[in-house]
Amino acid sequence: MQGFVHFGTDGAIIKTGVSGGLVDVTVSMLDAEPPMDTSWDDINEGDLRTTEGGVYVAGGYSFENIIPGRSDGLTPQGPTAHRVRVSASGRALKYDEIGDDEKYLIEMWPTSEVAASTVVQFKSGR
Repeated sequence: MQGFVHFGTDGAIIKTGVSGGLVDVTVSMLDAEPPMDTSWDDINEGDLRTTEGGVYVAGGYSFENIIPGRSDGLTPQGPTAHRVRVSASGRALKYDEIGDDEKYLIEMWPTSEVAASTVVQFKSGR
């Protein structure tokens, strides 16, 4: 099972269930790994290593920062390593349609260890 998040160098791509519309995204920058909240439908986790830092959230095809007031990014400039957990709900409600029912929680914390990406939970079937 591949999951709905693709982690790579300098970025991660989150595949939404909807093909268009708005999704609710909450980003939490943390000092350490948070407790696992299994009330979400789907949970993926992986490493995000950047060569220049300044991680930001982009939507659609523009790849432009969508976080108000954070043009410098969420992480320090320069090489960084973070573990990222993406939790999602509502991905199957309007799959491949226009909708606004999806919610995402992106949690990031610093890491010094390399770990494989993993699908922690996959309830939506999408």
